[in-house]
Amino acid sequence: MINRIKSHYKFIFEGEKEYAPFMRIEKIDNMFKINNVKISTYKHNHGSIDVQTYRIKNFAYTTDFKKFYDNDIDNLKNLDLWIVGLLKHDRHPSHASFEEIIEYVNYLKPKQTIFTHMTALIDEKKILQLCPPNVRPGYDGMEIEI
Repeated sequence: MINRIKSHYKFIFEGEKEYAPFMRIEKIDNMFKINNVKISTYKHNHGSIDVQTYRIKNFAYTTDFKKFYDNDIDNLKNLDLWIVGLLKHDRHPSHASFEEIIEYVNYLKPKQTIFTHMTALIDEKKILQLCPPNVRPGYDGMEIEI
């Protein structure tokens, strides 16, 4: 997979013509550090593929997700902030629906949950009316203090 990424995006990693390289590929494990900050990762399902949730202290970021695997979900309990992707309100083969995410919120009990990765099919005012007090949609330019 890494060789495929490198070959498709050679200009990013090796440079090409007038493009200077500006990225490098780093293989990450279940835990890695950036500037001495520990980041834990957990696989979750995104339809026919798996992708990663990232946890930094009591903050986690999960997008493009359909469901968690049993052995990882408990690692996300009692977060201060969970940012989670809500592509659309209804069921989707690769993304959790609003109701499914609320079930996870009720199980994980984060202090605050913010939806991201929303399509234009989601009406912010309508979804906000359905949200419990600690859940809300994010928006462009939103700033969060953690």
